Amino acid sequence: MVSDDEMLSGTVEIDEVYVGGKESNKHRRKKLGVRSGTRGKQTVIGMRQRNGEIRAFLLDNMKIKTVHGAVRANVAPGSTVYTDALSTYKGMGNTRMPLSRIRKASMFAAMFTPTASSRSGPS
Repeated sequence: MVSDDEMLSGTVEIDEVYVGGKESNKHRRKKLGVRSGTRGKQTVIGMRQRNGEIRAFLLDNMKIKTVHGAVRANVAPGSTVYTDALSTYKGMGNTRMPLSRIRKASMFAAMFTPTASSRSGPS
């Protein structure tokens, strides 16, 4: 655990990624026999303090206890945390740390949906 003065604070964004080779690109002896998913991949969680430090950690799993423990160990009480809508983050927000969950799918849909002005053509 880090000391309070080394903890991320203010507005902190958190996201996860799974790192590992594509199954179809692996040698036959290294294939796990899965079509997709996170099996055989390493979980990395990243935390970014806005206008500040960035941290990344390898996690054994994405279970609630593991993720919440990593966040509590690195984010100062009173910080505002932004995550995606992954169910693992659910329940993390409380009086100690407000949580805002962002639905990425709806954000990307809005970014790529043409507006009325872009459909009307040149005037």
